[in-house]
Amino acid sequence: MRIAEKKYKENIAEYILYMYQITDIIRANNLDIEKIQKTVIAESADDEDFEAYTRWYNDLILKMKDQNIEQKGVLNELSELEMELFYLHNTLLAVLKDKKYQEYFSKAEEAIQEFQRKSNAPNLNVIGVCFNALYFNLLMNLKGMDITPETKEAFDAIRLVIAYLSKEYKDMKESKGKFSMNAN
Repeated sequence: MRIAEKKYKENIAEYILYMYQITDIIRANNLDIEKIQKTVIAESADDEDFEAYTRWYNDLILKMKDQNIEQKGVLNELSELEMELFYLHNTLLAVLKDKKYQEYFSKAEEAIQEFQRKSNAPNLNVIGVCFNALYFNLLMNLKGMDITPETKEAFDAIRLVIAYLSKEYKDMKESKGKFSMNAN
């Protein structure tokens, strides 16, 4: 809960990936708040925070049920954030013609398209594909799976796109940099 709040404020990409993890943890515990209390909350929260964390996880469980994503899928709020990032992606490429972002995206574009083909997600926009790829990379690392140098390079290229996009998103939300009212 506190980690999520901090990530939301500081790095939207980390927040999205963290929430992917949290929803998978909830699914792994069969959306059962008592299991989550025993396996997750009790391990990380003191008595004072236990109730707050229980409410937070319970609210997420209710959202997941309400949004019919008990088995798979992404919370609506995460989809909306990804869509905001997609609009920002398009703005950086086509409107602002941000050279650095264009370079990062150009280096990652082939990997993104390849991951989209392999994951059979033809309707997912490029930013959604990037997040799926990064989450898949995280899961591979957690499982200790071997990654070829080419695959690592592809994930790194995608990571740079999302990192830059996340920084620009924060600047946009704080009206800084090219999003400042004083920018030329």
